[in-house]
Amino acid sequence: MAVGKAAGPGRFGHELRRLRKAAGLTQWQLVELSGVSMSTISQLERGSRAAPQAASAVMLADALGLAGQDREAFFATIRAERIPPGRRPPQAAPLPAAGHAIHGRDVVVAEIERLLDGGARWITLIGEGGIGKTRLALEIAHRVEAGGDRVVFWVSGELLREPAEVLPALALAAGVPERPGAPAIERIARATSERPGLAVLDNMEHLLDAASGIEAALAAAPALAVLATTRERFNTREETLVTVDPLPVPDSRDVRDIAANPAVRIFFERSGQAGGEPPVNEDLLAAARIVRTLDGLPLAVELAAAQRPTLSPSAIADVLEQAGVRGLGRWRSGPERTRSMEQAIRWSADLLPDDARTLFRMLSVFRGGFTIAAAAAVAAAAGQPAVAAALPALITASLVRETSRSAVPPRFAMLEPVRMVAALELAEAGEERTARDAHAANAVTSAVAASARQLGGGGGEREALAFFAAERANLLVALDHLLATGQSARALPLASALGFWWEHVGPARVGLPWLRRAIVADDGSGPARDRWHARFAGALLAVEAGDYGDMRRFAEEALEIAVNAGDLEGEATANIAVAIWEQTDSGDVDGALRRLDRAIGMAERAFASDNRAWLSLAFGSNLRGAYR
Repeated sequence: MAVGKAAGPGRFGHELRRLRKAAGLTQWQLVELSGVSMSTISQLERGSRAAPQAASAVMLADALGLAGQDREAFFATIRAERIPPGRRPPQAAPLPAAGHAIHGRDVVVAEIERLLDGGARWITLIGEGGIGKTRLALEIAHRVEAGGDRVVFWVSGELLREPAEVLPALALAAGVPERPGAPAIERIARATSERPGLAVLDNMEHLLDAASGIEAALAAAPALAVLATTRERFNTREETLVTVDPLPVPDSRDVRDIAANPAVRIFFERSGQAGGEPPVNEDLLAAARIVRTLDGLPLAVELAAAQRPTLSPSAIADVLEQAGVRGLGRWRSGPERTRSMEQAIRWSADLLPDDARTLFRMLSVFRGGFTIAAAAAVAAAAGQPAVAAALPALITASLVRETSRSAVPPRFAMLEPVRMVAALELAEAGEERTARDAHAANAVTSAVAASARQLGGGGGEREALAFFAAERANLLVALDHLLATGQSARALPLASALGFWWEHVGPARVGLPWLRRAIVADDGSGPARDRWHARFAGALLAVEAGDYGDMRRFAEEALEIAVNAGDLEGEATANIAVAIWEQTDSGDVDGALRRLDRAIGMAERAFASDNRAWLSLAFGSNLRGAYR
């Protein structure tokens, strides 16, 4: 049997070898730098494989250090190799493999199918990096192709650098080669003249200026529809937006609910446990911690899962809580910008204008969301008064999202992995202390004002309780920062405000350690009023928690501070706390009543016009009636 001569390398094989040698690299060194396998590089250079896949092409170009015209020539060679001049492939290029199973996306898949069936011409999936837009688009593409009514053309933005490249790439994906004098729009129209087409344009956030060309292609090809994925909308009239949300995370500790959660299912499938022994309860609880820490962001969950079997789920959860996104690790293959969660998010941030990039960093100090007013106050206090106007740019870029359209005022937040990366950038810029001080100052001002509204009665109390419920995480982060940085004078009024909220809604045992920490840190530099007030709040929490030792100590310290400062309101209020201790711990009802009478008299004589004194008066009078 005759053996034919092996084909020599094609144009791309020659070009790859030339570029590798010009860079002074061996094949093994190119493997190490690019992450592309040795077999692929060897096959390409020998000519047994004509051209690399899109992701491999980008990795090779990055490893070879190609930029500008050199990079474009490299990709042009790939395109020419895939579709030689003068030969029209019988059909469009095959779709990428769908990959792993999809979970938790039934509703959005049904919505996209409904839009396509209803005649939508341009659907854009938007969302944060790593939220699963590409996987969702692949699911739709394979379903449409399986249906047989449309031919599907897949274009990866990973290979493209300029908006002008989008339509030629689409024409090539549709199986129509370049011809002199044949514009890309004309070739796209010809590709869909006999059979409707769906163009899937993936990862397009850096190519948004291609919008007018895509609109022109839709006008020239009535049988064409577009499904695009991007982190930022194209902002055209034709566009129908579909926001891709994070996967839901478990909100209970019921292991059956946790096991059925889509984010948890992804964690165990990507960790290689699917199909094997079912996870034990401890692993399920740890997985719930992991996906909650990561706000259900699929790429982050997958990267966390990749840590197994090196780490147990419990260890992974601990690492994430300590190290943030840098505890996730990274893929060794695939496009560089999606190999780690940090890179995926920084890619979006790199596309921001300077003022929006500054605000992106500064917003990392918020926990549990923020209002526009809070963002503006922190930006102004940190010396960036114009930055808050950049918030819409962050929302448009899918780095910030509105958390509830019914909230008044509206609230916004970053997904936790996004916030973690923003916090890294804040530290790298040397702005962390400034931003955290500004955040804490705003928290103190807002909490003290809310506490005053609470004491005013009427609707003010409802507003105050709503404020504390919404801002609890921010207030605790601010309090922790003030205490950790030795700012006890600023910490005490914030601790007091939180103390009265905990006393009102509970549980007291959660709030008491915070008040105890603030009181222990008191260095005596703050106003006497804040110092005794914090101890009064601590005393109320202590009696609620059944800690009569703290209750007595805080009450007596509050009384001593008020007396030494000549603060009659403080003396009256502290006497109420001491009276509570006298009755509850020692059973001295008569002594408690005498002390209450003195406190009520002080409040009546000196502070009848002060809201907080009226609180003392009312509290003391009610307590006196209860003792009788």
